[in-house]
Amino acid sequence: MTALWIILGIVLFFALLLFVPVHVAAKYDDSLALRIRYLFISLKFPKPPLSPEQEAKKAEKKRKKQQKKQAKKQKKEEKRRKKAAKKGDKDHLFGEKKKKFDFKEIFARHGVSGLISILKDALRLLKKHLKKLRHMKISYLSIDLVIAKGNAADTAIEYGKTCAAVYPAVSELLSICRHGPYELAVSPDFNGQKSVAKAEIRLSIRLFHLVSLALGIVFGAIAIYLRFRKGKYEKKKKPEEKPDDNNTKQIQNTEIQKGGAVNEQSD
Repeated sequence: MTALWIILGIVLFFALLLFVPVHVAAKYDDSLALRIRYLFISLKFPKPPLSPEQEAKKAEKKRKKQQKKQAKKQKKEEKRRKKAAKKGDKDHLFGEKKKKFDFKEIFARHGVSGLISILKDALRLLKKHLKKLRHMKISYLSIDLVIAKGNAADTAIEYGKTCAAVYPAVSELLSICRHGPYELAVSPDFNGQKSVAKAEIRLSIRLFHLVSLALGIVFGAIAIYLRFRKGKYEKKKKPEEKPDDNNTKQIQNTEIQKGGAVNEQSD
């Protein structure tokens, strides 16, 4: 009975961990700064610079790791060579070259319709699972864009394109999740030479929804890949006509032509 209570306690503990939110804070001002916090664990990117002693320890650790990796690789290669030599197959001594990714071959096998089907399945997958972002809460959002291209006409064109892209995208994002106060400003600078962008966002989402989102996308992508490997997206070959069918069609066409000629003579 005691063991059962211990197991239930462990299960309950991990279940509670899944419902603890993950907090993400990102800020961009000439460079991106990202901070992820979960309970007492906090990760910052980019990481703060290391001291000279820490840099030396890191370099030494990396060097030793590379040496171990190289020695292990050489040992494995030597073992494979000996095994191949015993079999008397000299071609295997140098290994097989990996087949390179050839988009032309894939396009020839699947065609435009096949690639479009893959894209549709991928978009359908993303649309299905990105609905889970409604569980996300944006506590603060600030975007400040100043558009400058060095020329008044170019700046006006770029300003129009930016507004047409940014405002609908932010509106779509805020419509699918909970949010707090936000600031969004896009302004042109007709005298400036370079555009300036500043943005900051703070959001949180429970670990359960984050894991569910990641697993759903991963397993969906694996399913699409398996269908791709099985040739489900390949072009369907048209059935070849049998010789008997061709002969039958030719006889029928000849009879029709003869019948038409007889009718013309009788008229």
